[in-house]
Amino acid sequence: MADLFSEIQIGNLTLKNRVAFAPIENGYANAGGLITERLIRFFEKCAENECGLVFTGSVAVDFDGKGVPSQLEIFDETRLPGLRELVERLHKKGCKAATQLYHAGRQIGHDNLFTPIAPSPVNCKLFENLAPPKEMDKADLERIREKFRISTKRALDMGFDLIEIHFAHGYLLHSFLSPYSNQRMDEYGGSPENRMRYPLEILKTVIEEVNGKVPVGVRLSVEEYLEGGLGFEEAIDICKAVQAAGADVLSVSAGSYDSMEYMIQPMHVPAGFLRGYARKLKEKLSIPVMVAGRLNTAELIRDVIEKDDADIVAVGRGFIADPEIIRKIKENRDEEIRCCTGCNQGCLGRIFICKDVKCIFNPQTGFEGIREIEKAENSKKIGIIGAGIAGLNLARFLAEAGHEVTIFDEHIGGKLRAMSVPRDRENFALPILEGKQMLKRLHVKWIQKKVSSGKELEEYGFEQVFVATGSMQDKIKAEKVPVVEASEALLAIPAENRIAVAGGGYIGLEAARHLAMLHKDVTVFEESETIGLGVGDTVINRMKEEIDTLGIKIYTNHRIDSEKDILKVCPDTEVIVQSFGYVKNRTMPEAFEKAVFVGSVKEAMSILECSEDAWKAYETYEKG
Repeated sequence: MADLFSEIQIGNLTLKNRVAFAPIENGYANAGGLITERLIRFFEKCAENECGLVFTGSVAVDFDGKGVPSQLEIFDETRLPGLRELVERLHKKGCKAATQLYHAGRQIGHDNLFTPIAPSPVNCKLFENLAPPKEMDKADLERIREKFRISTKRALDMGFDLIEIHFAHGYLLHSFLSPYSNQRMDEYGGSPENRMRYPLEILKTVIEEVNGKVPVGVRLSVEEYLEGGLGFEEAIDICKAVQAAGADVLSVSAGSYDSMEYMIQPMHVPAGFLRGYARKLKEKLSIPVMVAGRLNTAELIRDVIEKDDADIVAVGRGFIADPEIIRKIKENRDEEIRCCTGCNQGCLGRIFICKDVKCIFNPQTGFEGIREIEKAENSKKIGIIGAGIAGLNLARFLAEAGHEVTIFDEHIGGKLRAMSVPRDRENFALPILEGKQMLKRLHVKWIQKKVSSGKELEEYGFEQVFVATGSMQDKIKAEKVPVVEASEALLAIPAENRIAVAGGGYIGLEAARHLAMLHKDVTVFEESETIGLGVGDTVINRMKEEIDTLGIKIYTNHRIDSEKDILKVCPDTEVIVQSFGYVKNRTMPEAFEKAVFVGSVKEAMSILECSEDAWKAYETYEKG
């Protein structure tokens, strides 16, 4: 039985443990792939917390192969000094550095600057409204092969310890492998042998250029989860060919932009779902096998290695949620880990709109060396009203700074309690569990009661009070039918059977889905042209499929001002579940005159915005 913290050999490279930071984008570089101090500090934080190998993200080998503007570049010589500094600073932290060379191919939201290239003129689903990519001719094939060779030489010059070639996620080389995206009729299309020909040519070019100096790896989507796409049985043969070509390690992944939920898995995809594929490949290969796929808890990360399902675990979003995750595992501090829920809201959801990665539960991520807790000169007695995300984060920061903190609320977790109720959304309870442990660990006193005014706190003698009780909802006009908030309907299921959900955003759809699973007759009304606006690409398709299967009726372009707007369509409605109209809590300012208001009590906010506001409140208080 292997140990997570035992050494492992990849070719001529020795890793101090079996943990890699997976090649996930972060948006911390400037546009044009210019490496920033912020990006380096983020990777340094992971490195100094026991990560054995850091993949610095996908690195574009040519200008027309970048997926997002901030993606790192190796084709431009002016970017090389930044790459060299990044590698050197990771080495100083006792960590090995890996680069992942790739070309985005058809999976790039292009403009008029150029036309994307691909094996065939087949768009991916995200860009169906754009002109199809250009089918690569012999000149294109040779040009990109040479770009990989030059990029490999530069990666060696920069001091990278491992070079990985991206055969996954629908990008250029994977799109050659997939029968869904490769419809060529020449020697690079048709049979499995022909479809793997060009990717293997690229791999051999890289291996020849490396000439044994560092190990070379391949990351492969071993199952595309797409009708007509690449399946596991064929992927086994590709893995064998990759090993025969001279690769030193295989990294197991899945999906593409056409099957996004399996590429960057949301919480409805089981955690660790790829370990079974990795285990089967280990039985057929002699090179080490690395695996990713929602490895978000200490128990799961240990288990993958101890059960010999893989030789190395690749953790991505787990490091974003908690850069100290591996150190905490090593020190048996499992209960302190801020586990990734798989919500994809702060990470993937921001990358795909060309923003920087954040974690909706951890506002310090991405601000290493900037958002740091410092011990206060004088400990103050502080009260916090509300134990949702804003209140919990603020309590954490103030307690870590050395203040005596008391938090008041009937329950821990705020709206996360309701969000964790529907099937496949149980991971939203993880921050609640960690929050309870945090309160105990930092000696934050939790008084389990609702506080409605400052007068109720006079006996405690607080030097400062913060109010983080959340937003309120302007209820629609109703006389005949009772109206309840969506979160209330999730926590206390209405007894009535005929339910109208007013608002087809995320919370409204979750309430509708859950109530329909309990055999309620559910109808959703949405003012916009479509339901699920703002719901991430990894979630919305599955959600719509379930809505259809459950028989939930949908009315779009339907404004709701009062119950009449519902009853004229569904006259037998027995209860209205409202999931729009959230506003600032107007009852709080008068009740807490001298308090500081934090989070959505001030105005309707997302979870991410509440976390950010908690940090701002802490920072303002400490500086004030």
